[in-house]
Amino acid sequence: MICLSLTDVLDYTVLALGLLCMAGIVAGIIYVLRGGEPVDIAKGGDSDG
Repeated sequence: MICLSLTDVLDYTVLALGLLCMAGIVAGIIYVLRGGEPVDIAKGGDSDG
């Protein structure tokens, strides 16, 4: 059983939010580089048309 203190939980929350932010920024850069086509990760990046 893992015991986490409140500060540990906050640290991990900030870390997770930071990773989500970085992933969003990378997705935005890919979006711009692809010429504004929406990037669908679920379909593996396939675009219809």
